[in-house]
Order: sequence, then structure tokens, then C-alpha cells
Amino acid sequence: MLKNSFSYITDWSQWPAEDYRAFQVVDLNIKNTQLRIITYHGIWSRDKKGTVLTQKACETIKGIAMTVDHSSLICGDFNLFPDTSSMRIFNDSFAILVDAYDIKTTRPPSNELSD
Repeated sequence: MLKNSFSYITDWSQWPAEDYRAFQVVDLNIKNTQLRIITYHGIWSRDKKGTVLTQKACETIKGIAMTVDHSSLICGDFNLFPDTSSMRIFNDSFAILVDAYDIKTTRPPSNELSD
């Protein structure tokens, strides 16, 4: 599900259990090389484990990436832990660069989930 609109929340006690975010697709031609870039700010949930909605969103994103016959780069903040079933949707078709380059964290030190 890729839907909803931006909201500015100041009262965190009223924050919804799930919140939909933004999705953007850009097709580039760089020196006659095609590249699709997809960025996604995913559905927020408190546990970061994923839901049926995150599964559908990731399936949709993968489908959009696969509609072109050139490379696609999928990036963003999915609001999911990497080992969730939603994120594993990408494993059979895409290189996971965080794993390939042994990146330990993508969180800034100020993030509530940082060590």
C-alpha cells in the first residue's frame, strides 16, 4: 500500500499505530546508461517487524523496480528491521548493499534504537 499524506505530529501520545509515508521513482539517463532510483519512506510501526501492509508495499516496490530492463536502486527508510519477511522480498532479485559492504548500522547516533 503506497498511500496517505504528510502529517506533522507534535503530540506523540496520539501517534497512530501505523502511518503511511512517501514513495518516489526517478528514471535517469546518465551518459546513455539507464538507472531507476526508487526511494521510500515506509509504513511506520512501533515494533519494526512488518505487517501485511508492509509486505504489500515491498511487493509493489519490487514490481515497480522490475518493470524496467535496466538497473534499479531501491533505497530509503522502510521502518523495518532487515530480517523481516517484508524486506526479504528483495533478496532474490537485488544485491543488498548493506550486507555486501558489511555496513553495521544506518542509524544516526540520535536514533532511539541506536546502541
